[in-house]
Amino acid sequence: MALLLQGLGTVQAFAPWSAAALRELLQSARLGRYDRGASVHREGRGGSEALVVLSGYLMMGWSGPAGEPLSLTLVGPGTLAGIGEPELHDETRYAYRAHDDGTLVAHLPAPLLLGILDAEPSLWKGMAPFLLRQQRALLTTLLHQLSGPVRQRLAATLTRFSQILGGSDTTRMLRLRLSQEDLAAMLQVTRQSINREMRAFEQRGLLSAEYGSVIVRNLAALRALGRGA
Repeated sequence: MALLLQGLGTVQAFAPWSAAALRELLQSARLGRYDRGASVHREGRGGSEALVVLSGYLMMGWSGPAGEPLSLTLVGPGTLAGIGEPELHDETRYAYRAHDDGTLVAHLPAPLLLGILDAEPSLWKGMAPFLLRQQRALLTTLLHQLSGPVRQRLAATLTRFSQILGGSDTTRMLRLRLSQEDLAAMLQVTRQSINREMRAFEQRGLLSAEYGSVIVRNLAALRALGRGA
């Protein structure tokens, strides 16, 4: 419990929580460590639980009840996911898999989490704005991934993940562990389309493509391209 308590203490959504409230929540929580590609959680399987990413990154995907999850986006440390289960008529299910080796995730019982929030309504003052900001950031990411020409969308997506995984330093090279299949799924285009655009980026010196990864060489130029410049 000590590691979970320490981990949640760094998450903004739980900053207003008392030690007693956190201990109550963590009595039924568990800590998971996952290597790259491992399934972390899929809605509709097992109990209802919320996830808190403590370290590493998760690839968030979605699918119907019988399909394999399609990649949507990366979520990183401090993310709170899965707090609400889908409606009965909604067949969409979100799924999460580890993007990095050694990813640490806190699995929290969602009914207990919501019960504590309802029992202490003042805690919602911190939780609700946090969830709204998180939702806005996710919608902005998806908007950039799905709006505009493929080249611009790919540049914007690679820029965002470069900033998530490597910060805002535009002077150094960054290696992104993203496959062309992941990028194609996120942008809702064919792998061939991604391959064609990646070759064009390579010719301009923006990046180098390797098996299962991308090396960003000119983040500033990639960012400008993602903005339509």
